[in-house]
Amino acid sequence: MDTMTTADRVLATILYLRKLGTRDLIAQLCGVNGGTITRAVHQIQPLLADHGCTVRP
Repeated sequence: MDTMTTADRVLATILYLRKLGTRDLIAQLCGVNGGTITRAVHQIQPLLADHGCTVRP
């Protein structure tokens, strides 16, 4: 099942944005599919930006 906690979604987003792993690698580590990571990044990145958090590679 492709479910992630909010904390997992934030962590996956930060790992992805910092380029510490590919979408597929992060998905495998989290036990979800790549699409779940893509959705997490698209949902979490704007929230981080709204709170003044800029994640650089």
